[in-house]
Amino acid sequence: MAYQSSPTNINRFAFSRENDDLSVTVVQNVFINHYMPAARGDYVKVYLFGLKFCASQYPPFPSNTQIAACLKMTESDVINAWKYWENEGVLEVSSLETGQLVEYRNLVGELFTGAAKRKRMIQEQNNAKTKLMFEDLETKIGSVINVEQKNEILTWITEYGFSTQTVDLLVDECLKRGRPEMPYWRAVAADYFKHDVRTYDQAVDYVESFKKENETRREIMAQLGFFRGPTEAEVAMIKKWLEEYEFDIDTIKLACDETVATNKPSFRYVDAILTSWLNGQTPSQPKKRNKRNMSEGREYSEEELTKIFFGDN
Repeated sequence: MAYQSSPTNINRFAFSRENDDLSVTVVQNVFINHYMPAARGDYVKVYLFGLKFCASQYPPFPSNTQIAACLKMTESDVINAWKYWENEGVLEVSSLETGQLVEYRNLVGELFTGAAKRKRMIQEQNNAKTKLMFEDLETKIGSVINVEQKNEILTWITEYGFSTQTVDLLVDECLKRGRPEMPYWRAVAADYFKHDVRTYDQAVDYVESFKKENETRREIMAQLGFFRGPTEAEVAMIKKWLEEYEFDIDTIKLACDETVATNKPSFRYVDAILTSWLNGQTPSQPKKRNKRNMSEGREYSEEELTKIFFGDN
């Protein structure tokens, strides 16, 4: 092979990539000692997998979908992993036209920069808040929160973006409902996240709205003579009457009174009555209208009413 010497020629160096299994990925001890212990195992997998491609510098690089498939994870977990490591300051994610750039930082350098020092101070403050939060929660439930439960709650802070005050309010409301178990807390946390509840003030507003909805449901159930909680289907009907039909609670109660008069109160009757009122009939004399053909003036039996409202089936 002939070697040429020219200032315009630039050498490029690379390891042979005939077999990826023979290559080596260097992991800084700083990551292992200071960042890895507190991270979820899946997040560590994503970090290491991306680090391998930093060393290769050869396309094609994997998408989040492909990374998820390789690591036996969901794509949302991969995305959450990038967000976690970005919040930890070990990498930076920026958008590109064809995807995203994940830039890994030199962690040794980060430890000695002013930005890293400020970040550690913020982390210490957050850790102090977190410690106080767990102490308060343990006082409320009257028992020690184990490591697994603490990790679950910390996930709500790191992934859902909850403040410690939001978590405290969430658990407090669950305990007021007589639900001290973690699966219930987890479901409520997911519901908060689904409805974009993050801060304490948002949580307070959401809880108040939830209480108001529950009170409305209890009023309707009591009006029908049902002293139990509504089923999911019944909750959906109530929501439809209030939000889609835009009836107030008094009008709904009036429809409840009409179906109670048949001695067979049911949500299906109430729904049929409110639908008829929505379509132009007026509830001025609901009891008479419910059992009377308005054009002919004759009485209907309950069996005939059932067929009118719900068909022959």
